[in-house]
Amino acid sequence: MSTSFDPSDPMDLLQANLHYVQIPEPTNRVYKHECCISFDTPKSKGGLFVDMNSFLAFGEDYVGWNYEKTGSPVYLHIKEIQKPVIEDTLSKKPMLLAIGVEGGPDNSDPEYELIYKIVILPGYAKLPCPSTELPIKVSLAVEAVIMNVGAERNEQVATWAADTKLKGKQAMDLEQLDDETLVPTSVRDASVLDPVVAKDLLHFGTDFSSFQKTEITTAEKELYQNTDFDWNHNQESGQEVEPLAGPGYTGLVNLGNSCYLAATMQVVFSTRDFRSRYYSNQSLDVAFDNALVDPTVDLNMQLTKLAHGLLSGKYSSPATKKQEGIPPGMFKSLIAAKHPEFSTTRQQDALEFFLHFLDQVEQSNTRNPKFDPSRSFKFGIEERLKCPSGKVSYNKRDDYILSLDIPQNKATNKKELEEFREFKAEKDAKGEEVSSDEIVHPRVPLMDCLDCFSAPVELHDFFSTALNAKTTAIKTAGLTSFPDYLVLHMRKFVVEEGGVPKKLDVCVDVPDIIDINHMRSRGLQPGEELLPGPQPGEELLPDPSASDEGLNANEDFVLQLASKGFPYFLCKKAVLYTFNTGVEAAMNWLLDHMYDPDIDAPIVKEQMLAPVVDKSKLRTLLDIGIDELVARKALQESGGDVEKAAEWVYDPYVTTNMDTTSTPSSSTTAVTETRPLPDGEGRYRLKGLVSHIGTSIHCGHYVAHVYKDGRWVIFDDDKVGASKNPPIDMAYLYFLERIES
Repeated sequence: MSTSFDPSDPMDLLQANLHYVQIPEPTNRVYKHECCISFDTPKSKGGLFVDMNSFLAFGEDYVGWNYEKTGSPVYLHIKEIQKPVIEDTLSKKPMLLAIGVEGGPDNSDPEYELIYKIVILPGYAKLPCPSTELPIKVSLAVEAVIMNVGAERNEQVATWAADTKLKGKQAMDLEQLDDETLVPTSVRDASVLDPVVAKDLLHFGTDFSSFQKTEITTAEKELYQNTDFDWNHNQESGQEVEPLAGPGYTGLVNLGNSCYLAATMQVVFSTRDFRSRYYSNQSLDVAFDNALVDPTVDLNMQLTKLAHGLLSGKYSSPATKKQEGIPPGMFKSLIAAKHPEFSTTRQQDALEFFLHFLDQVEQSNTRNPKFDPSRSFKFGIEERLKCPSGKVSYNKRDDYILSLDIPQNKATNKKELEEFREFKAEKDAKGEEVSSDEIVHPRVPLMDCLDCFSAPVELHDFFSTALNAKTTAIKTAGLTSFPDYLVLHMRKFVVEEGGVPKKLDVCVDVPDIIDINHMRSRGLQPGEELLPGPQPGEELLPDPSASDEGLNANEDFVLQLASKGFPYFLCKKAVLYTFNTGVEAAMNWLLDHMYDPDIDAPIVKEQMLAPVVDKSKLRTLLDIGIDELVARKALQESGGDVEKAAEWVYDPYVTTNMDTTSTPSSSTTAVTETRPLPDGEGRYRLKGLVSHIGTSIHCGHYVAHVYKDGRWVIFDDDKVGASKNPPIDMAYLYFLERIES
């Protein structure tokens, strides 16, 4: 005798939807700590809902969207409830200045109790969990999810694992070999530890136990003083900073040396175009509806999530005593997935990350270039070369940043510097230290740095096609357009003799209004005559590919590579074999293939597709019935992502307008050719800055300062506050906003 289905009975609903429930395999990524659309967690008011089919997690306000999009109805609801704090613990006063010991201050985090329930949508019917009454399949699936560490933490552990130092396999039985023995060196992509280093050193007569720290050197003393000055000045130490909260005042949790990312993204999302693209004009539901099956690997979705997290104020309440911030873990994992350095927990250069980030944003907006916010930073640079014959050549390229040298000989406080040197010499003679407050740094006007960029530079061994000989040319540079936001990179990190890196201890004086209209370059002028024949960087050698038709390399990319000393033909070959995707891609191809036996062979059109298409990924697309030419182009357009390539192929607009007979080319290149760069008056004011604290790019700390709502605000990871004395003169990156007339 069968029982009838009761839609009001949660168990009947579960049985009816049992086919949706999957038991996670070891290869499945299980999200259980953070919503993939927002920054909700199990500690949030509504808890977290884990889809028992896809194992993606959703906050209370967003789980309904997933049900509407996928039809998946069964979820494991996870809620963390803080356990009550015992009154004795609150009233207990610390007796020792020692954390984590008896009598010291209580530094432990509050304890939470985990509560699980099975929830069936759309009616949110609930079943207790765990329970012996649940179907065995559900119980096994729930147990697997609970026992899983979670994809969020697995990804973070993977980044830390990259920095783990292993014990050397041969460390325990190293022996002294005869001097005549030749031992080949072996390169490892990891650091190793010698657990018996003291014993090994003793073999050579060095007693490790007798080592002791002696007096610090003068160089060390200056290093400590300057570092102390950096910390105090950039982080405004010693001053009471008013905490800020609300929309636009949300900090970012440091994931482990991720301050370079946090500082950069705070300034980026203070710009009009990024706010508009990923917040004002894009809701979370629309982004999710248009996202890939797995929204955690969709850059548009994750940028929208980050923007709403930073700008909505949802995670930054003034009533909250502690500024907790939001963890940009999913965003970092995605943006750094294909980068060997950003995917680790090592400290990175904020400039390199900024350029990598903009490149990813540009690629993700290739189908809708008019909505690409990275273009607000892009501008044109034009270099003019003039040889003794009087003839000229022009080379144009696009860039996102303007790198500036800092001419310390232009310091405006030379008298104070000389007095400080004398003062310091007297202190050193007396054996006294100079405090960080007494240090005097060179002060160089920003306009002098900008003038250095445009100043004439001599290029020796320049081959003039007019003179048919090597000579000295004069190079000048200017901007062909002025972007909405101009980013200035101050070259504070230099390499001294012997290859030793050094950070310049110099301050830059930035005026309230920065006018660079005089830096505009207007191309070939009346009366000027271009150099004949090949342009700078070409070699007067026969081009093996000259007879090939239809091979059009981006000349700007070719010339930029050639200017680095590579033969012109090889530069052209590298640009063609990477489908005009950019100088970096061509450079990587060139370095990878420089020693190939056929590197000097003529360019063959049929071979151009092979080097950049993964055969296994191509086979996956061929197996689902996609034409080979279309599949190759799809992989090129999607950066090698099979899922994105398939979506690209089945996009009606793409398949209707795609020319499969042509050689695949970069979407961004096509956009550059058809759409003019943003341009306007060259008058700017300071919008934000990223400062570096420390002596090297690969160590130290980054903080951001942003001018918003009529005041300066400091963003130091998860801490946000009103800035009284922003370190404008100490910045590493300046973000200038164009003044609209």
